Parts: sequence; structure tokens; C-alpha cells
Amino acid sequence: MSEAEAGLLFGAAVIGGGLNAVAGGGGFLSLLPPLVFNHVPPLRANAMIAVALWPGFLASVLAASRPPVPHRRSVAWLLLITATGAVMGALLMLRTPPRVFMHLVPFLILATTLLFAGSGQVVARRRVSDSPPEAGSMVPPLTAGVLLSQLLIGVYGGYFGANLGLVLLASLSLAGMRNRHAINALRVQLALCNGAVTAGVYLMSGIVLWPQVLVMTSGAIAGGWAGGRYGHRLNGAWLHRGIVAAGVGISLYLFVSVYLLPA
Repeated sequence: MSEAEAGLLFGAAVIGGGLNAVAGGGGFLSLLPPLVFNHVPPLRANAMIAVALWPGFLASVLAASRPPVPHRRSVAWLLLITATGAVMGALLMLRTPPRVFMHLVPFLILATTLLFAGSGQVVARRRVSDSPPEAGSMVPPLTAGVLLSQLLIGVYGGYFGANLGLVLLASLSLAGMRNRHAINALRVQLALCNGAVTAGVYLMSGIVLWPQVLVMTSGAIAGGWAGGRYGHRLNGAWLHRGIVAAGVGISLYLFVSVYLLPA
């Protein structure tokens, strides 16, 4: 890895960590292009991004001075199911043939971009409240449907994970939670759990390239801390539009590269 490549990855990771802290998504989009352009296979790049972004997300949570709020004992079941799904998803990704994964990536990026584009409407339609949460509203009812949904979300987080926070936001709202503070607190806990388990599986697999990962991790931590501390000053609407435009552009580029251009 040259100094120019290291600088590019560090800068992209700073942006990615900041985007994850401020907008809840987009970090994957900032890191995938420089890795692919430096000839890192998409499957390996996906694992490296997951490893690098998790410390940045943790830094953003700590910098924002909004640590996860303790919940009732029943949250342990959600965390356990999330961790189980993350292991399943990460192992599935590691066993996916590289060519198959390459053909899936454009669809995954486009789908998560569209989710990000419409994320604001999900909570709004569920009549979410900003009042202080009551004790009984801190977790959704642990029905079979909620547990199965969380397992599948854990699998998604372990397999790909882009915009996982938005997927959790939508699922918790649809599961019956109505308080914004309680949703965000539980979302942070589940996302941190999923990210830690996923990163651990990828690290133990030997798939990551350590020099690049260390550079990206340092950048993601810096960006995550800055985003958590100062991100509220940015124009959220313009940032949202920019991430959506980048996601659509990258997905279209990958569709053309994978499906239209000769191998």
C-alpha cells in the first residue's frame, strides 16, 4: 500500500465515520469505491469496511454523550438473537463465492440507498413521540415475530450491514415502539452488538488486509468522534440528499461494471 493509497483510505474513512455518526448511514458508500479502485475484491472489502467502521461508530456514540440507556432484562434476548444472526450472516458472507457476491453488491447498495431515502417517513407514519420514555416502552413486546425479525436483521448486519441502523429504526417502530428516545437507545445497543460480533468473525477469518484496516479504523474513529461531537451543526437535509445521490451513482456504476461490461 502506497502513501497515496493510505491517504485516500484514511480520508474516505474519516468521511465514512462522520456520515455514520451524523446521518446513520453512508459510511459504506464512502469506503467501497477507494477499496475497489485499489483492486480489493468486493467480498474482502465488505469485511474490511465492517471491521473499520465499528470503532468509529462507538467513538461517535461516546462523543455525543448519549450512551445507550440501560433496559429491562428482556433486552438481553434481543442482544443474544442479534449476535446469533450476526455470526450466521458473517459466516454466510465468507462462504459466498466471490463472483456471486460481486453480482449481489449492486442490488444490496441500491436497496439500502432506497431505504435510506425513505427512512424519515417510517417513523413519522408510526406517530413516534419525543416525550420521556416510560419504563414499559423501553423494549418492544418479545413476540415470535419480533424475535424472528431481529434474527433476520442480525443476519443482514453480519452479511452486508450497510445502513443497519436504519433497518433497526424501521423494525423497532413497526414492532410497536413509539418513543423516539427509547428507539434510538435500543437501536444503538443492537447496532453496537451486531457490529462487534461481525467484526470479530471477520478478524478471526483472516480475510482482512491489516495495513488497510488499521488506516481505515483510525480514520473512522476520527470521523466518528467529530461527527458525534459536531455533526448536529450540519444541514441534515442536504446531507441526506448527498448520500442518496452517492448511493444511486455507485449502484449504477456497479450495475454497469458487473452486468454490462465484459469481464
